[in-house]
Amino acid sequence: MVDLEKYYGLVIYRARKFHAALPAASRETISLEDLVQVGYLRLAQAKTQYQADQGATFTTYAMRLVEFAIIDHLRQHDPLTIRERQRLKVLEKAAEELSQRLGRKPFITELAQFADLTEEEVQTTLDLRIYISSINAPNQDDGLIGGPLAVDPLAPDPGPEEQVMKQRLAQSVDLCLQTALDADERRITTLRFTGGLTRARIGALLDLNPSKVERLERVAKRKLRSCLETKGWEIRDI
Repeated sequence: MVDLEKYYGLVIYRARKFHAALPAASRETISLEDLVQVGYLRLAQAKTQYQADQGATFTTYAMRLVEFAIIDHLRQHDPLTIRERQRLKVLEKAAEELSQRLGRKPFITELAQFADLTEEEVQTTLDLRIYISSINAPNQDDGLIGGPLAVDPLAPDPGPEEQVMKQRLAQSVDLCLQTALDADERRITTLRFTGGLTRARIGALLDLNPSKVERLERVAKRKLRSCLETKGWEIRDI
């Protein structure tokens, strides 16, 4: 019997990988939650369709189907064409680099030269991004690029001590998930806080009433806090 709970993390990882690869405009219309749910549903279907004599492990078989399902969902719901998506990603990266070099938002002329595009191509792509993201148009008078393309400088990498602390906390959380929660509480916690699903969607996925999902979520959080406190973590640490 295949325990699907063991594969939730792999589905979430793949959904995040595909979602992160989208340009900012596409991420406005396609949520990570949607991709996770598409992956979970395909995983459940894979369980009923899998045959061991096909020559592949269940993990290989199921994850291939999950990725295909996510790709199909993106093709159906992404308002951008492949070419538009590629151009938008180029502009987002160019705007980030130029903002860091110049210490300000780049002008359209600067962005066009840096990205090896015409000013018309840049403006058309920006207009498309603005339309999809439903934000205000950039100020055409001064030629500045506004909105998501003006990426803030990346935060500095955490130091060695912070990295060790985060690793220890992650290990403690994982241990408490496995030892302090029952199966339903563990599933709900994983889907809610790692997968980002709403209580209603979790209820539909697990065939539970949303009110029961909420109750189990409260119980799970209380158990997690208690377990983590016994391991030396204070509430503000999580």
